[in-house]
Amino acid sequence: MNFLAHCIVAERTGPGTVPYDLGAVLSDLCSMAGLRFAFDRLPGAVAAGVRCHRVADRVFHADPEFLAGARAIRAGASSAGLPPGASRAVGHVGWELLLDGTPAVAGAAGRFEAALGESASVVPAFAPGDAQSWLRLADRLAADRFWTRYDDPEVVARRLFGLLGRRPRLAFGRDALGAAASVMAASRPMVLAGADSVVERVVQGVLADRDRARAPRLPSGSPSGR
Repeated sequence: MNFLAHCIVAERTGPGTVPYDLGAVLSDLCSMAGLRFAFDRLPGAVAAGVRCHRVADRVFHADPEFLAGARAIRAGASSAGLPPGASRAVGHVGWELLLDGTPAVAGAAGRFEAALGESASVVPAFAPGDAQSWLRLADRLAADRFWTRYDDPEVVARRLFGLLGRRPRLAFGRDALGAAASVMAASRPMVLAGADSVVERVVQGVLADRDRARAPRLPSGSPSGR
């Protein structure tokens, strides 16, 4: 899942606070910039959001509709001439970015922007050398709102080109941008059709995981009730 989808899941499963939303997107933001944070130095509400993120990703990446959709996009990318590694990555990441451009999650843009505005609150969790990079990243994302334009297949294709270009085994050439945009355009109706149901299953998965964590544990050796 990408930024806006994580914010929607956080809104529907958490307290609805900005620190919780920040935690729900923090891992992905740091991953895209090669930054690391110390979980035990995060404010409590942010740490809770990070836990929400981890569960949401686990549920989402096992969702049958997402997996089938990613395979379909991968096949389309391969048929369009993209290399095998790039086709696989475009299938996975492309579905996630297209999801952020659907009405099911696009309304979370304000929540994501508010989370970026709280970036200074997690500075103590970063090593000194990374703290300024983190703040610059948050400022850049707040200024360049490319993440609001994932309803445009060409924007998604350009974003995939930039993201995957950092990893040689997953990269595709600039000459394949048109093909990638065509694949994203052909795939968008499929993601639109499945967005609401996939998000709902992720929300229910996060809530179920929380219920399991809160359930009292029977002492060792006590009867199970069967």
